[in-house]
Amino acid sequence: MFALAFTLSEIHLSQVMKPLYKSAQTPKKFRDAIKNEGFPVIVMYTKKDCKECDEFIAKMQGPAEKVLGFAQVIQVNCDLNSSVQFCKDQKVKNIPAMKFYNQNDEFPNPVPWDFEEDLTDKSFIEWIYEHRKNIFSTSPKPEALLKYFQDEPNQNVTILYLTKGAWPAIFMNKVSIHFSGRAMNIHQASFDSESASVLSEIPGAEVFKAGKNQIAVYAKEKFTLYTGEMKEAEVIQWIEENYYGAPKKNVQKEEN
Repeated sequence: MFALAFTLSEIHLSQVMKPLYKSAQTPKKFRDAIKNEGFPVIVMYTKKDCKECDEFIAKMQGPAEKVLGFAQVIQVNCDLNSSVQFCKDQKVKNIPAMKFYNQNDEFPNPVPWDFEEDLTDKSFIEWIYEHRKNIFSTSPKPEALLKYFQDEPNQNVTILYLTKGAWPAIFMNKVSIHFSGRAMNIHQASFDSESASVLSEIPGAEVFKAGKNQIAVYAKEKFTLYTGEMKEAEVIQWIEENYYGAPKKNVQKEEN
């Protein structure tokens, strides 16, 4: 989920969305990501020869995996010549540090992580969810989205959120959090007739309607459109039953 500085039209989504940078990145990577990639960005500020930093980076591996698909986590080494001024500008006083930036805010008021709080998968996700402007914010071009679904490995489950406006409904955000780490969550904003036409090449996508909020799941080389009530619990139950083997509720068993 965590991206290098390319637009989704230039690089395959499955290549872009990686859980953590393997090495520290320059501030330019941060600026490119926050402008172009369309995700909230979490920056880990570290330095060389720092035992606490190494422990923090190791502890972040699990939480970073859990936000796959709706946030980016990058690491900036404040010892690097290219990063010293950036860390000063971002008012990084204690290291390690971690701050949350909403997408397209090159000079925002970032939200710092409270190191007094226990860092767990749950607390990290809740922190992002509390402070994000929009948990998806990404809206890849229809052609990039088409390429992603054409190339996507069959064993993966992708949940596609199509919205008539720029923002997904709050229940969509909650659904994405529920399935983070298990499914790819992708938002297509302002879904129009052009987008519908491009995606119609994929089996099952021909039923998508422009200008309407919809949720669909892509698996086994086809889309299945959710047609039930647009509520968090109902959507989650439908996906769990149909794609993760959860027992169906309220189904009368046949008597022998």
